[in-house]
Amino acid sequence: MRIFFQFFFFILFICSALGQDTHKGLIVDKTTKQPLPFVNIGVVGKGMGTVSDEQGLFYLYLNDTKILSTDIIQISSLGYQTIEISVANAKFVWNKNSTIEMPPANIILNEVVVSDKELVPIVESIGYRSNGNGYLGYWKDDDALGGELATRIVANKVSRKLKSIEFEVLNNNSDSLLLRANIYDVNYNRDEPGKNLNTSTKNILHTLLRNELLVKIDLEPYEIYIENDFYVSLELVKRFGNEPFALALAASDGNSGSFRRYASQGKWEKVSDVNMAFYVETTYLVSQEKARKYETKIEKAKLKKRTVSGFTISGGKMISNVAVYNKRTKEVTSSDHSGRYTIHAIKNDILIFSKSRYKKVLVEIGKQQFANAILQLE
Repeated sequence: MRIFFQFFFFILFICSALGQDTHKGLIVDKTTKQPLPFVNIGVVGKGMGTVSDEQGLFYLYLNDTKILSTDIIQISSLGYQTIEISVANAKFVWNKNSTIEMPPANIILNEVVVSDKELVPIVESIGYRSNGNGYLGYWKDDDALGGELATRIVANKVSRKLKSIEFEVLNNNSDSLLLRANIYDVNYNRDEPGKNLNTSTKNILHTLLRNELLVKIDLEPYEIYIENDFYVSLELVKRFGNEPFALALAASDGNSGSFRRYASQGKWEKVSDVNMAFYVETTYLVSQEKARKYETKIEKAKLKKRTVSGFTISGGKMISNVAVYNKRTKEVTSSDHSGRYTIHAIKNDILIFSKSRYKKVLVEIGKQQFANAILQLE
């Protein structure tokens, strides 16, 4: 029972077919008339919502017993003006051949800071790592597209550029899932996710494959800058295949806490004081002297760590691009063109080797500093 209460569950759902009204539509750019993929559509605050597919098509299921005619259906997407329609008018707007046109928004570019000081960027990671305590966040059973799980990241009031997000997958039954990463500021009135800080108008998408363990999403192309605490969320936007749906991500100790919402345009709800294990790499500017001291400190720390190296092999041949993951440290690397890898590890560490279409291989490290991994096709 003690272990059970360590877990918290993020359950996404679809309302039962009884008492539902199905709204169908196609969402396009008002100017270009081109379909808009992955647009959020839902009843505000009701947990009934969905996401348009790659062709801009969507099906929105409404439970007539749980909504009022005055409730608002909201349609939103990065780079476009938000559309709001009352439930009472929705039936007249949407029908079998209806099209919804979204006007582009006026984009406000990020400010550029100019300084006469000679500053250089340094890399610092913030956020949370799993420490094997058994905490997790969980999507299970039927799912509503647009559901999110978010955690607040403490940034210590330093102006930063976001470089990447990492998270650890504990379980994924699906062949593949399409996830969207969102970066929100803090709504201090409610201490929950607020405005989306991604002003690039480009969705931060990642196709999660079944055998991925530690995922790193590149944020460099989106030019996201923050100055205070912020929220990172992962949102389900598409499922592939018909396998039973269950996705579990690692969480971590902490008191910043996590929020969820069940579907597009849903209400944010506090899940737990536990943090999702979202780990964010950032850069910020410091003087050259501080940068040199910081780099020296990092190099000294690296020298103290023991490394293990070896080759990834299949069918008697070296294979490249095999992900190598240290379960304890969460460090991840990959084998190079010659099949060789190097990673920090100590005795009793478990290294996990994974590659698409190959079976996972687990290797426990002993006193040796060399360990090969033999992979077999699934």
